[in-house]
Amino acid sequence: MTQRGVGELAWQIVAEVLLQMQSDLDREWTLLDASRVAGYELHHFAHSFRSIVGVPPSRYVRQLRLERAAHELIFELERSVTEIARRAGYGSLEAFSRAFRRAYAIAPRRFRREGTQRVGASAAAPAPLASASLEFPKGLSPGPVIEQLGPLHGWSVIIDSFDLEDVFRGLAPLLSARPPTAPWQLGGVSQPWGWRTGAAKEMRLVRLVDAREPPPGPPLLPWRLPCGWFARFEYRGPPEEIVEACAWIMGVWVPRSGLRAAYAPLLSLLGGDLDPSETNARLYAAVEPLRSPGLARDAR
Repeated sequence: MTQRGVGELAWQIVAEVLLQMQSDLDREWTLLDASRVAGYELHHFAHSFRSIVGVPPSRYVRQLRLERAAHELIFELERSVTEIARRAGYGSLEAFSRAFRRAYAIAPRRFRREGTQRVGASAAAPAPLASASLEFPKGLSPGPVIEQLGPLHGWSVIIDSFDLEDVFRGLAPLLSARPPTAPWQLGGVSQPWGWRTGAAKEMRLVRLVDAREPPPGPPLLPWRLPCGWFARFEYRGPPEEIVEACAWIMGVWVPRSGLRAAYAPLLSLLGGDLDPSETNARLYAAVEPLRSPGLARDAR
């Protein structure tokens, strides 16, 4: 048994189910579907999920869709609020607005207009389960540090993928607009949805800047990240393997640690020169405990 009063294996299994839900949000998740993913008998899974997360699976999925909707309101301006409401599973704009206000204490249109980001992450640092038996990929340091990061502000450019060719093409406007003056000012981010399903991902390169500096214009776009908890990993190795390391963190380390990938994206900050053969990087995975007080409150 863990200090949380629930078996470590149950925490890992529920975390794995949450990751599957997050990666396939458009699926019509039922309690039976979720229990089959877990490999648990239906009633046993329902009890375990509620005991660990604090809400039933159906409410958790609704909250995840609201988190994605909040992201889309800010970063996908080409989508109408009505379309975002439909993607979140609401049959009317009125129903979506009520649910969104309960979760974020602000109306969707005002949320978009003000460019607000989610706030109110857990006050206490998430405590990962022990992962001593976990084999870390080459170049990735074991024993990540949990720390608060943010708020961060930057300019970003959307690219097709994190392949090196796309990355270097995307870096050109960022570097020409404002070359880095110190290490750890360049990064790449992606929203936490769709890591396992092959769904379209939002791939962004980020150049951190002062909050008062407006972006110089297309293709550079504003980007900001609220304060939250992150698991910080140190990486040293070929730059093309950073993406695989990030995927391992999201798909293996997060659920094995009994945590959830938070609404905020995973961020990789590069240090020193961009050496094509070997680079240093700090990989930040935004994490929250499975049982988040805000989640239980907002999902009502």
